[in-house]
Amino acid sequence: MSFEKCYYRRCCFCLPLRGGLLALGYIHVIFSTLMVGLISYSVHTDSRDTFVIEGVISGIDREVCIAGYCIEFIFTVLLLYGVHRRMENFLRMFTYYTICTLVAASALEIYVIFLSSKNLGLLPLFYMGMLLQIYLAFQVRNLLKKLKMVRPAGENIVNVQIV
Repeated sequence: MSFEKCYYRRCCFCLPLRGGLLALGYIHVIFSTLMVGLISYSVHTDSRDTFVIEGVISGIDREVCIAGYCIEFIFTVLLLYGVHRRMENFLRMFTYYTICTLVAASALEIYVIFLSSKNLGLLPLFYMGMLLQIYLAFQVRNLLKKLKMVRPAGENIVNVQIV
């Protein structure tokens, strides 16, 4: 019995793969920018709001949340650059970042659940964020496969000229 790995040619079931990843990437950039602005305003006004990072409510400092969203912004810009220029290294970096973020957010959510069970109302938000991140990682993987299929056979060979 053999299983075939999923390969999607479309993003969100309606857009071409590359265009859909660009749309998701730009939405991600806008969201990260808004969250950095919102948390920065909270730091400026010295309010004591609770913030969610990667769907996890935690008691971490607002400055750490700002740093997290800035890092997310940078990697999303790398994703957009990689999709625009069809550069596999940038797409791979975003995939590794997404996997690391998923593992860290899952560990933090498990820690928060065991620490206090009062924040279980936002657990669906966490799962929705995780599903979107997993979907985005699969779409980037599919684009990487598509780029490998259309790449000429001898492109991996590096031509070195000796002067």
